[in-house]
Amino acid sequence: MILWEAVVKFRLGLSLAILLILSGCGLKSVHVCEIENGRHIGPCEQIVDDAYLYALLSVNAYEKEENTPFILPERIREVRHADSQVSQPSRKYADSKVYDNGSFQAKVFEIRAADQADDAAPPLEVVIAYRGTEKFPIADVVDGGLTHNHRIKAVDLYDEIKQKYQDTPASISLTGHSLGGALALEVVYTYLDDDIRAYVINPTYKLTIGKKHHRLPEDREVYSLEEILDQIAGPLRAIDTNPEGLRIYKFDYEKNPLADGHSRFSMALGLLQEAKAHGIEEAARIVEMNPEMFE
Repeated sequence: MILWEAVVKFRLGLSLAILLILSGCGLKSVHVCEIENGRHIGPCEQIVDDAYLYALLSVNAYEKEENTPFILPERIREVRHADSQVSQPSRKYADSKVYDNGSFQAKVFEIRAADQADDAAPPLEVVIAYRGTEKFPIADVVDGGLTHNHRIKAVDLYDEIKQKYQDTPASISLTGHSLGGALALEVVYTYLDDDIRAYVINPTYKLTIGKKHHRLPEDREVYSLEEILDQIAGPLRAIDTNPEGLRIYKFDYEKNPLADGHSRFSMALGLLQEAKAHGIEEAARIVEMNPEMFE
C-alpha cells in the first residue's frame, strides 16, 4: 500500500511538472480538464460528447481488415475507393477496405443520419482515420518520422477522398492516434483553406518544417485530446514546435500509474463511458454492442 501511494504521488508530481513545462512553452490553448462529481466540467464536457466517436474510429484504424475492436452502429460504415492510388497495386482491387501502402495504413468511414443508415442515403460526414505506429515500428519510424513518406500518402488520400465526395453534402473529418494523429494534423495544416474538422488522440505533433508556423483560422474545429501523463508522445510534443491554433485538451483517463499513458484504448474507452454517462444514446448503444471491452 505504501509503495502504491508513492507511485501515485510520483505520477501526480510528474503530471504537474509536464504541465508546467507546457505552460512555459506558450501553449495558451491548453485546457486541463477538471472533474467534479465524477465527470468533466466546463468546455471539456462538450469535447467528450463531440470526440468519443472519433476516438473509437482512431482505434479501429489499426486493424488490417474489417475485424475491428469496436462494433459500431449501422449508420457508420467503412468504405473503400476501389481505384485508390494510395494502396499498393496488389491490394488495389482486393476485398479489403484498408488503404494500405507499405507501412502506411488508413481507413475511411461514411456516417449517415440515424434514420438513413442504408447505402442509398448520402453520407453526412466522411471520416479518414489514420493508423498510428504498430507494435514493431521500424518502418513507421523511418517512413512516419525520419522521412515524409507517410505524410505524402496521408495528403494523397485526403485528396482522393475530397475529389470523390466533392459533389455531395458530406463534410470531411480526420482522426488518428499517435503517428496517425500527426498525419491528420499534417493534412489539416496543408489545407488551411479547407474547413476540415479533426479530433486527434495523443498525437506526436511533428509537422514538416514548412508547416510548423502555419496558423489555423480561429473558427477551425481541430482538437488534440491528450493524456496528462503520456510518456511516449508527450516528450516528443514538448521538444517539437507545436502547431499554432491547435486546441489541446488534457485528460486523465489512464488510471494505472505504471502505464505509459499512450494507450489508444484508455482514451477511447474513457470518452465513450463518459459520453454514455452524459446521456448520449448512441454512446450507450455502442457500450452495449461491445461488452467484452468492459470486462
